[in-house]
Amino acid sequence: MVGLDGRFERVNHALCEILGYSEEELLATTFGEITHPQDLDISMVYFRRALEGEMGTYSLEKRYIGTGGRPVWVSLDISLVRDSDGNPLYFVDQIQDITDRKRAESKLQEAETRYRTIVENIPAAVYIQPADDTKALTYISPQIEQILGYTQDELLASVGRNWINLLHPDDRERVLAEDERTNETGEPFRAEYRQRAKDGRYAWIREESVLVRGETDEPIYWQGFLWDITERKETEEEIRHLNETLEKRVSERTAQLAEREARLRTLLGKLVVAQEEERRRVAYEVHDGLAQMIVAVQQHLQAFAKQYPPDSERGKESLEWNLALIQQTVEEARRVIGGLRPTALDDFGLVVALRLQVETLQSEGWDIRYVETLGDDRLPPTLETALYRVAQEALTNVRKHADTTRVRLSLGRLGQEIRLRVLDRGRGISRTEAVSGGGHGERVGIAGMEERVALLGGTFRVLSGPGQGTLIVARVPLAYSGGEDVGYG
Repeated sequence: MVGLDGRFERVNHALCEILGYSEEELLATTFGEITHPQDLDISMVYFRRALEGEMGTYSLEKRYIGTGGRPVWVSLDISLVRDSDGNPLYFVDQIQDITDRKRAESKLQEAETRYRTIVENIPAAVYIQPADDTKALTYISPQIEQILGYTQDELLASVGRNWINLLHPDDRERVLAEDERTNETGEPFRAEYRQRAKDGRYAWIREESVLVRGETDEPIYWQGFLWDITERKETEEEIRHLNETLEKRVSERTAQLAEREARLRTLLGKLVVAQEEERRRVAYEVHDGLAQMIVAVQQHLQAFAKQYPPDSERGKESLEWNLALIQQTVEEARRVIGGLRPTALDDFGLVVALRLQVETLQSEGWDIRYVETLGDDRLPPTLETALYRVAQEALTNVRKHADTTRVRLSLGRLGQEIRLRVLDRGRGISRTEAVSGGGHGERVGIAGMEERVALLGGTFRVLSGPGQGTLIVARVPLAYSGGEDVGYG
């Protein structure tokens, strides 16, 4: 009971327990003296309005100052009691301690404030959607306005219920199927799609959400995040376009290079053919011209010596020396003719031409063995010429660089390929020399062999090592389709 002067006139034991004061201490004070300073003004306003007759009863929540200065939250229901003439007598206050409730509300408010602060400052929009078929949103963070241009109120009202209509037509079926699937399974929802913004443009969205369940495992709501990935998608699209452009340019450039390489190989093939033709022409001219003339000179000189033998020893020596020189010239001419274009290659083929060259080397003291399995079969002239030149160059390299006369030469058919192998037991060459072609003169020889084989669509390998000898292997397809075959005789 509180008097009109605000002094406590009667208190019960419960109020003493709530505030921590004794009954005597409370009866010696006014409610204003123990009211928290921040709540005193509103308490006095209600108190005066009741005395002035504006209200007979009122309710109020405020803080009292308990013992030790601790604040005590209380809920008051206050009634003004009057006499029979209507004059105010005193106030009757019903006071309830609500400190625990206020503390809980304060903690909840602090938690909500922290949650809202976190949610509204992350680089994504956060939403809550009930786990039902309405598709309506119950919460969306303000970041959504930066992504789609809609305010929170707009999305929580009509727009949020029509989010399906905001999906890009090309993405709608895929997103709805994933939404239906996760609703059935309860699995997290993850998708990237386009959504129409308020200004009509389409923004790329990455959405991830999880289903929140209650204590009995019943679905309550979906909580998710929406990221604006428009810039990333535009960058990916630009990169994809650049890659396509680059691939197209690379493809075009590759085609150009392939065409140029094909033209170059054609030109090289024609050059090789022209070289062989020129060698054949020169060889025949030397054979039919110069060589025949030298032979004729030798025969006439021998006949002249028989008819008119010299009288002196000096004359005989001079004559024999000239005959020997002419004989060397004839042999040298034949060797040059054989190097330029062996007639056996045109007349009898590769097998015989190689056998004759091997016999020549054997006559010079070489330990050379020749194995062939082609028999009397003739090959296309282009293949015979190329393989003969490879064997000729390989044997020349042995003579110049290998420091050996031990050689194994083989020629045979392997499936639809013709294989030529030249193996020597000489000093060998290093891996670098084998790849680069060895020394100055040899580099041209190896490169020439490889180029000849490549023009026929074949493969060329050099296997060697210091002190291990050298193996040259040339393999060419029997049915070469690189162009029209050209003969030489």
